[in-house]
Amino acid sequence: MKKSTKTLIKFFSIIGMITTVIILWELFCREITLPIVYANNQITLEDRFSFGERRLFREITIKDGIDAFKEGDYEKAEVFFRQVVGADRSDPEVQIYLNNSKARQREKDPFILATVVPIDNQENNAKTILRGIADAQTEFNEKGLNNRLLEIMIVNDSNNPKISQKVAQKLANNPSVLGVIGHNASSSTKAALPEYTKAQLPVISSTSTATDLSSYVFFRTVPSNERLASCLADYTFNHNLKRLAIFYTEKAGLNTDALSNYSITLKNDFAQNFPESIERNNLIDMSDPNFNPKDTVTFLIDQPVDGLVLFPSSNLEIVDLSLEVAKANKKLPNPFKLLGGDTIYNAEALISGDDAVEGLVLAVPWFAKDDYSYTKRAEKRWGGQVSWRTATSYDATQAFIHALSPNVTREPILNKLRQTNLPKEKTSGQPLRFFGDGERSTPPILVQVVEGNKNAPAGSKYTFTSLDYKCK
Repeated sequence: MKKSTKTLIKFFSIIGMITTVIILWELFCREITLPIVYANNQITLEDRFSFGERRLFREITIKDGIDAFKEGDYEKAEVFFRQVVGADRSDPEVQIYLNNSKARQREKDPFILATVVPIDNQENNAKTILRGIADAQTEFNEKGLNNRLLEIMIVNDSNNPKISQKVAQKLANNPSVLGVIGHNASSSTKAALPEYTKAQLPVISSTSTATDLSSYVFFRTVPSNERLASCLADYTFNHNLKRLAIFYTEKAGLNTDALSNYSITLKNDFAQNFPESIERNNLIDMSDPNFNPKDTVTFLIDQPVDGLVLFPSSNLEIVDLSLEVAKANKKLPNPFKLLGGDTIYNAEALISGDDAVEGLVLAVPWFAKDDYSYTKRAEKRWGGQVSWRTATSYDATQAFIHALSPNVTREPILNKLRQTNLPKEKTSGQPLRFFGDGERSTPPILVQVVEGNKNAPAGSKYTFTSLDYKCK
């Protein structure tokens, strides 16, 4: 064998040995931090609840704080949580745990509220909800009431109605829980409501808008679907869009038998409020296994249609399907006008939808107007424009806070919630009052997707702006 050949073999053998050593080091010697991978049916019921004893989101960055909290060393936990908050100001879970640590250091037990959010499969929505709750809790805990601070229990229900019913039962049976902020999806709230009603446990939803939600213990800081649909239908008809196809969702997701109370009631309310009749063939179920966005949009070219209305459930797969409808529409020679519901209001829709969603008009509960003092405070705290989910969650927490008294129980809170009358200085920007049925009195807002750098999320050149249109 030639000397040069032997030299090459020796060289590659050495390289192979070095590579093997590196791999073994990475596998066995180095401390590796991996994200938590969730599966709904693998999370125990106990692991869905936390005051600070466990990390519910995927990031593993607060072990020291969690260990101290579990050991009852709340002063030490506060120090660790404060360090994490300083390093990542966008994380509301740690801010809430920091507040809880401070609350437990007082001589008197804290007031306890719970919030139920879909952490493992709707992480972005869950965080936007928790940011508003964290804001209100932080403000209250600066002073407290009768030397008592506010503690928030975070609960993960995965937006799964069966799980929602179970966590609701556990909350209802815990007498220290004075109220619940949640749930996110209307179908989850509907599944949980009977448990709260039996226990006379007040619940305020900041995101569930389905029209069929009702109980004497139920309130919400968002307009119902009836009001959202009425506003959008009125705008649509007045802008000469009178022949429509509605894309909605019969099922809450693609792999579930649970119905989407949100999408079904929004579709029905829109059809009832729209002055013209909507053809039955133009009511298109995106959860149908045979649904194909491109084929459906292409078929509508030859139909008497001049606008597409998108009402996906909050399920991410369904929202993505509605964006595929928008993309197929964009490729048409003469694209249809696009309108839709508030589940599409998120950064992911702007990033993934790109120019396909430009011009899309949505009916939403709230928008970050410059003259709202909360808008400025929240943007400074979280590092960017906040979602309507953050604002309505802030308002829900404020409603509970103003129903507290030194020795309060569930029944007095229920009575005080019915008398809620908060000025705009105490809310996210609009006065907060509840009608007798627990509905909020403020009207929806119409927003549109436009091109512009201000408030556009990273990865998109599009953002939302409010329309000068008065909803009733």
